[in-house]
Amino acid sequence: METSTENASGLLHLNELHVSDPIKKDGKAEKLQGDFEIAGLASFGGKYRFIDKNFQTPVSAISNQDNEQETGYLNLSKPSFFPTNYSFSRQVTKTPNVYQTGSNNLVNFLQQGKVEKIDALASGSLDLPLLAPISLNYSGNRTDYILQARKDKKDSYAASTSFSSSSSIFIMPKNTSLSYSYTRYIVDYDSAKLISPAGYYNTDERTNNYSAKLSFSPFFGANINPSYSLSRTQEEKVSAADFYDRKRYPKSLTQTAEISGNLRLASWFNPAFNYSATISENNNLSVSTVVVGQSSAVFNTGEIKTVTRNSQGSVNLTINMNDLMPKNRSLRSMIISSSYQLQDGDVWNNVERDFNSQSRLWLRKDLNPKNPFAYKNSQTSRDTYSSSQRWQPFEGFAFAGRMKALTTLSISNNFNLSKQRTFATGTVSRTTNMTLPDLIFTISQMETLTGTQKWIYGGILT
Repeated sequence: METSTENASGLLHLNELHVSDPIKKDGKAEKLQGDFEIAGLASFGGKYRFIDKNFQTPVSAISNQDNEQETGYLNLSKPSFFPTNYSFSRQVTKTPNVYQTGSNNLVNFLQQGKVEKIDALASGSLDLPLLAPISLNYSGNRTDYILQARKDKKDSYAASTSFSSSSSIFIMPKNTSLSYSYTRYIVDYDSAKLISPAGYYNTDERTNNYSAKLSFSPFFGANINPSYSLSRTQEEKVSAADFYDRKRYPKSLTQTAEISGNLRLASWFNPAFNYSATISENNNLSVSTVVVGQSSAVFNTGEIKTVTRNSQGSVNLTINMNDLMPKNRSLRSMIISSSYQLQDGDVWNNVERDFNSQSRLWLRKDLNPKNPFAYKNSQTSRDTYSSSQRWQPFEGFAFAGRMKALTTLSISNNFNLSKQRTFATGTVSRTTNMTLPDLIFTISQMETLTGTQKWIYGGILT
């Protein structure tokens, strides 16, 4: 073969290509499981599973990890007024350095090295005489990222109850549902093990969730169902490099208020209504520089927030003339359905931290924050009106002969009008869509009306 130090280009043809030996990997997998039951008292069990990084099957994902799992559970059916369930799991994964083994898109940065994860769950239902049943839940998670010198700790506690009332007092709810949960999530770095603790922060996040749903029946045929939920998150952040560099601020808030129901004021007049509004607040999580026009300002973590609001509501009324005039054979088949719907949404930026948006449930009124750098980023308001009518004028008559076909005559009409106003980056646009009333006549049994049964069957004219 001719050799040269200069680069060469061209084609190389191989007649035969042989592989000397296949690639071999020796993998290991273990599994042990047991389940037991004590009749009428408890059931329990556990499982152990280990798979090393070389164990592969034709369908398994190759993550290049040693994976060890231990799980267990215990279910207690006694005492009967407070049955409980418990579960526990421990997982240890060992991932080689990706710089030595090559990157793997199934493994993220935190999973490198040894990671130990522990999960625990507990739940129970407390049912005592004269008290509403209460559901209790706990979930805990501990994750230790050895290589990153980071420990995550998360605990969640929840309780809920629901009960009914037979009281005839109209201000007393017929049904009540209440729930509460508290979650604490801690991220803690060991600064002594970090090469450079600057830029790392220990965080302590606390979230409270509340919800309530009531059902009222102030008089016969009327139902009013209000509901409310609130989630509020606070966070404290401490620098891993400087214990005295700490900040505490609101992180986020989500609130939903809703009411729905119907008011049956007469047998033929039963309007239904609903309205819901959701408000979300998200505070800035880092130092931010805001520029508006020729002015600028610097805001520390948590001092400003983005407020997003969305709402929708409707009123619906269906009038059945058979309920209003049951003896009028000509009009009793007429049904008139009408509705109105509104849909609104807006986004406000750079709102001051202390501004209370929770009471601003009507979106067609601006927030008016005090921060001079706050502004409305976008807004959409939509109103939709619709109505439909259906009528069979001869449905109540007993015609004979050819005129019997008139009982199938149907008249329908539909109308829709939608108006939308949009504000985006200082530009206002208006859009109107309208479906003009369309009157449709439909009659069946045309062969009977025209006496052409010999030639036509199932004739329909529209």
